Amino acid sequence: MSAPLAGYWTGCDLEIMHWLGTLPDDAAFQTASEQRKRDKADLFAKLKQTGCLPQQAEMPSEMTEELLGAVHRYGALSSSRLYAVQLENLLGVTENLNVPGWPKATPTGRAGCRLRWRISPTTG
Repeated sequence: MSAPLAGYWTGCDLEIMHWLGTLPDDAAFQTASEQRKRDKADLFAKLKQTGCLPQQAEMPSEMTEELLGAVHRYGALSSSRLYAVQLENLLGVTENLNVPGWPKATPTGRAGCRLRWRISPTTG
């Protein structure tokens, strides 16, 4: 299961995995949460090191537009000829819309997508 960046950053995906039983007990959930904190700290440091974020930036508890932009700038620095962006990440979605193979999971196509839309003066 691959979480949208906003869900990854808040740990929403780990909570879902724990609820579904992929992380079978509280100890496994705690271990995964601690590893996630380390992974986020490593990524955040790399974003600062590469200039994708200012040195004085503080790690937010939720995905921000600044952090999202920095993650994508970092990805675009790679030597790859193609860099893809998931629409869910651009929209700030936190939960996976499809979690296949689990009886407790929301059936495909029935997941609610909670998005906050902003109307800008240029789009009406």
